[in-house]
Amino acid sequence: MSPQHLSVAQAYACLGLEEGSTLETVKSAYKQKALSTHPDKNPDDPDATAEFQRVSEAYRTLSKHLERASRNTYDSAGYSSDEYDSDDDYSSDDMADMYYFYEKLFEMFMRGERHSHMRYRRVPRVPEESDEQVQERVRRMCDEQQQAEERRKRESATRKQNAEKEREKERVAAGERQKVKVESKRARALSQREKAEQTARTLQKRIQSTRSAVFSAARAGDAAAVKRGVWEDAVDADGPETKVGCEGFVETTSLDPKETLLHIAVKNGDSGLVGWLNTHGAEPSEKNSEQLNPFHLSLLHGQIAIATYFFEEYPPCDDTANIYNSPASRSLLLLALDSCEPELVWMILDKGLASSQEIIEAWNHFTSKDGILAWRAPNRKAPAREIVEDIAKLLARYGGFTQTPAPLLKSATQPKTAPHPNSRTEPLQTTYVENTGRRGSNRGRSRGGRSRGRGRGWVPPTTAAR
Repeated sequence: MSPQHLSVAQAYACLGLEEGSTLETVKSAYKQKALSTHPDKNPDDPDATAEFQRVSEAYRTLSKHLERASRNTYDSAGYSSDEYDSDDDYSSDDMADMYYFYEKLFEMFMRGERHSHMRYRRVPRVPEESDEQVQERVRRMCDEQQQAEERRKRESATRKQNAEKEREKERVAAGERQKVKVESKRARALSQREKAEQTARTLQKRIQSTRSAVFSAARAGDAAAVKRGVWEDAVDADGPETKVGCEGFVETTSLDPKETLLHIAVKNGDSGLVGWLNTHGAEPSEKNSEQLNPFHLSLLHGQIAIATYFFEEYPPCDDTANIYNSPASRSLLLLALDSCEPELVWMILDKGLASSQEIIEAWNHFTSKDGILAWRAPNRKAPAREIVEDIAKLLARYGGFTQTPAPLLKSATQPKTAPHPNSRTEPLQTTYVENTGRRGSNRGRSRGGRSRGRGRGWVPPTTAAR
């Protein structure tokens, strides 16, 4: 859009000056006005370019007006133009200064402040531009400015896109790195777990192998090897042969999977090893597959010394009830009867470990055919007559019984022969006599081996009725 032609009065008003102001005042006002109305200073004002052109047009109008007025003044005073030709030089210098101002102004807004530090210098005089040239130059500058702004926007958008691509690329790379890190960590964990499992299996195999060797030594009666395994190889003296979790490493399965070292030592009759194991972690209340603990086995196998050791180390009381409680299958007194050891029978009766009912059951079993046949079994040696007499006397004394021992003793000790077809077996008669005194009173305390209790508290036998 071409700038509107202004009158002198309109030009003064546009620059905010009073009519008649000097050229210097016009120049100063124009500079300030041009700087404030330049389009670069007002990017959001759509009328900034038109206002800037209007200010430029006002300055050109006043410049021409004041120059004509100055020349007319010189001519009316009688001065020729030739005589004061130096005034033209002044006007040309002013135009050069204005041209430099324009150049400096557009350079500052179009190219920034990078040349602002350059020294002030005079530029060669250039011919005055026409209005069309000025408008064309201003238009071109505005176009360049707009193109530069669009270019900056495109470059900014390109930079944002590139930055977003870089961020996305970095996110993908970070995800890949994290994935590799997780896989590597999982692989390390798996390797460590497999290594730990292999180490545990090796350790379990070694532990079970060492433990089985100690149990084999115990069954062979090698007490020194058992002690060495427990003391030096850290084999647990308690528990069965197979450790929990080591079942797959057992080469030979024992007949009794719950049998402990203490059970084996009791069956072997090794009282020294029993005492050593008891002081090195063996538990005397552990039971085998038949629910018998080591004390029960000492009664069953007739191990008097071992039973005595248990009574001395663990006196019968509530705290040791788990040792002296009868197994579910039979009472302690019946276990002692099966051993054919009067000493063990006396220990159970003397320690009060048999109830009245258990004594009655033991007496009935002792005097029954089943009891006699059990003592005469082919796989065991028949007890001597005096042993049977001692046991009968102990049961009669502590149970308060009267008895007919002759048929019993004869049946228990006679050799096995076929009965005569016409013979009759006399039934055994047993009479229970109420014992008014406290059971176990007047007990003998002397230690005389198998003869203990013989002849004491004997009730004369009654005659068997036919």
